Amino acid sequence: MRSCIVFIMLFIFSCKTDESNSVFIDADVEISVINDLGEDLLNPQNANALDVSNIKVYYLDGKGNKKLQSQSNSFYIIEPKGHIVDRYLIRLFLNMPSFQKSNPAYTYIDFGDGIQYELKAHFIKFESATYYNQLWLNGEPVIFEDLYPTTGLRIIEFKK
Repeated sequence: MRSCIVFIMLFIFSCKTDESNSVFIDADVEISVINDLGEDLLNPQNANALDVSNIKVYYLDGKGNKKLQSQSNSFYIIEPKGHIVDRYLIRLFLNMPSFQKSNPAYTYIDFGDGIQYELKAHFIKFESATYYNQLWLNGEPVIFEDLYPTTGLRIIEFKK
């Protein structure tokens, strides 16, 4: 009986949990929208604010078709209250490639005026991490605004 208990205890304490199953995915970008006067067009208190309910996000599928995404699955608004950033931002979730079919992946955003902006992201996938290492806006490489260097936010500023 004693050897049975020792065997069970050895079995229990020798089992390892595999903590390497955690996965890091980095597939979002923050967007600021301002006008020529520098006014925050995502701030609902601004008279010229965009109607956020009119923003549309499309993902390009593996067959080359643009698929409209629901707002709740494609972006949300970050308010400046209690946040390091002093303006409203859109946190946009980029389309991710299936890695078997396509890389880069394409995301399109329309701020409600019918103009679609193309975001092309090239992703890298490792065993426990997936992230984009290159991003293009309408064919031009994106240089992120270093407006808030300590936040780690990558902000694209749109002027409307």
